[in-house]
Amino acid sequence: MNEIKRADKRIIARAILNPFRLLAMSACCYVAYLLSGMGTVAFGLGLAVAGIGAGIYAIAVRNDFVSKRFRNPEHKHLWDMVEDRLSRLRKALKLAPEHVRASMSDLPARVERTAKQLYQSLRRADIVRGEIVRSEGNIVTAAFPFHVQSQDSETNELYVMADKNVAEYRRHFQGIAARVTRTEGQCAVFISALDSMRVQILGHRLVGDFVPADKEDFLSAMADIRTQLNSINEALDELDLPTTAPPIEEKQDEIENRHG
Repeated sequence: MNEIKRADKRIIARAILNPFRLLAMSACCYVAYLLSGMGTVAFGLGLAVAGIGAGIYAIAVRNDFVSKRFRNPEHKHLWDMVEDRLSRLRKALKLAPEHVRASMSDLPARVERTAKQLYQSLRRADIVRGEIVRSEGNIVTAAFPFHVQSQDSETNELYVMADKNVAEYRRHFQGIAARVTRTEGQCAVFISALDSMRVQILGHRLVGDFVPADKEDFLSAMADIRTQLNSINEALDELDLPTTAPPIEEKQDEIENRHG
């Protein structure tokens, strides 16, 4: 959570201190100042100019934050999909008959809670992926077993150690990357679960009152979705995403000491 707050503060600070934005706001304040000395009507107009400028400035800062809170376009797109499904589900629930909403019990509230947890986990995954790219770049694609054979036995031993280092590097790297991809996978499950829920609500809204068989099927489907949401929450709780990639140099030193 702390790493997300720190990232948010940096993004907001950059948005607030944007030079073009500050220049436009300063111009509005200057115009308001000039108008304030030209009579009552002009003073009111100056206040309106200052208020409009402040409003536009605040909206621009907010939009800048929303557009830049995810470093990776894939994660931003994924969260946009989550927000789209949430919006569609909320509209579907408003239009749903009372008997359909009553049958869902606390499921809508569970959806909202899971969405909040997904947002936090996806933000952490986004930070981790950014750190991986900054720390490792294309090293992981270049780190491959050497498999060099030489007539010199000592040379062969060195390349064997190098291949062990590469294998250890890949193991740790894949462990970090898996935490990111698992978060992405949980988002996909959530999106598909909301799609399923929404289309079933639509079907029952168009059909009308439940018949016993339809109600049983609907309750069974909602129970399955509730189970999926619980699984998402448990999986996200278990994901202990690090905020930075581990120093590979330390891992290599450990390996060398182990074989030394």
